[in-house]
Amino acid sequence: MASTLEDVRDALSHEVAVSLELLSDMALHGLPSDARGEVWRYLLHVQNPDKSRELASAVGRQYLYQLLPKQLADPLVVPRMRRDIRTHLQSCLPLQTVIEPVAFLLERVLSTYLLNNPDIVYSASLVLICTPFLATQEAEVDVYCCFEQLMCRPEVRDLHVFSRGMPAALAIPGGYSDSSVAPLAAGPPGTPTPSISDLVLSLKRLNTTHAGPPSPPPSSLLPLPPDDTGDAGDVSPCQGDGCTASSGEHSASSSSSNTNNSNGARTSSIHPAQANLSRFILLLRVVLPDLYALFDEVEIDSRAWAAGWLSHLLAGELPLASLLRLWDSYFASPEGVSLHPYVCVAILRQFQDELDELDRHELLSFLRCLPHLDMEQILADAHSIRLEVSEMNIM
Repeated sequence: MASTLEDVRDALSHEVAVSLELLSDMALHGLPSDARGEVWRYLLHVQNPDKSRELASAVGRQYLYQLLPKQLADPLVVPRMRRDIRTHLQSCLPLQTVIEPVAFLLERVLSTYLLNNPDIVYSASLVLICTPFLATQEAEVDVYCCFEQLMCRPEVRDLHVFSRGMPAALAIPGGYSDSSVAPLAAGPPGTPTPSISDLVLSLKRLNTTHAGPPSPPPSSLLPLPPDDTGDAGDVSPCQGDGCTASSGEHSASSSSSNTNNSNGARTSSIHPAQANLSRFILLLRVVLPDLYALFDEVEIDSRAWAAGWLSHLLAGELPLASLLRLWDSYFASPEGVSLHPYVCVAILRQFQDELDELDRHELLSFLRCLPHLDMEQILADAHSIRLEVSEMNIM
């Protein structure tokens, strides 16, 4: 049962400090729309839960955001970003809505993020991930900080297909048409279809492929005010610990983690997003082998649509109400976004019988535009699937 607005407001009105544990518990059950934006700021560590520092935190956040460069001048990126923004807003906003002010705000936020996170390559997925924060936050600075904090999470970055180093063939978000990427485990004509035991073994091997340490989060690159005393809690736009290293440190450490371990030995250079995409495809084949076979039969490359589902956390496929409910749980649960691949499989499992009756065009339409979902049931099923594969010792 969703948390009531009265209960959430009571939790937010504590005089000394806001209980993040209590807010997390409420968010796991679904947040009322009128309080979601404020709760998200706490759960994403944008807002300091210490009430004595609340005002200083907000003022410092606004001050630092104003200092950031916001005019992206890349002639290759800016036209693409503007086109992607308008295309997405036209598809998700009411017909009579004037989209220009919203488009301008979204462009400023994304330009600011790209300028201050040079390790990120622009992708339309950024537009999709940022848009829900426009629906929940009133101030531009809060849109930016919530977006940046989500992007700082290592488990989110490991799903990205727009980080530098991602193979170009997989860097096309939302690729629902035929793709040049070969199906996983495809072999020469006549190669036998792998058995379930083969897939389980492949998953076990894949889990040990990326031997290097996980990539550190991106830097915030937000300067400190002149009178800073070293207390990042009041002056950093992002209150969490996820945005502390400089961008140069991130790039250098990411590069070294992909080439050498602590002993100087070379490790695998596989991109985390590529590894996670492969894990998801194998997970799909193990949990829903008949559905995977159906996609293969009608010549739908599962890697193409799955790359989009994973990289932008279903922000381009789910109706907004279902998406916001899903993200409530992502921001509040201990598993966080690491549950996302299981959520994707849970959605497909819920509709498996209906999907069996669809032709190729109808399947592609479903994968592009999901219906309203009972997210409570989907999340419960996702946890169940995660337990199933855990007992199989494959992920």
